[in-house]
Amino acid sequence: MKTLDKVLKLVEKGDATLILAEKNLTETFNELLKYELIDINDGKVKLTAKGEKAQTAGISAFVQKLQREAEMKEFSGKQGKIGHTFFMISLLLFLFSIIFLLGIYTGTIS
Repeated sequence: MKTLDKVLKLVEKGDATLILAEKNLTETFNELLKYELIDINDGKVKLTAKGEKAQTAGISAFVQKLQREAEMKEFSGKQGKIGHTFFMISLLLFLFSIIFLLGIYTGTIS
């Protein structure tokens, strides 16, 4: 039985201790929590509405889709930082060029 299937069967029982007792199931359990597919209330584990939707659509494909979306979001955030840094360096170089040209024009720099 696959790890994901085993975790889902244990989630249906609602007992998180059975899942957390096995180390290999904990990673899958945490991933389902991360993507808000399951929720823990009063020590009981249950599927969220998002989790139920994922289960009918095929939960492993749904988790992979969420992973890809998270990667894309992380990548786009990095792109914004790189673009901002490039802009600031370009602006700084432009200002130094203007100062240098003004120095040559006024005769301060020979």
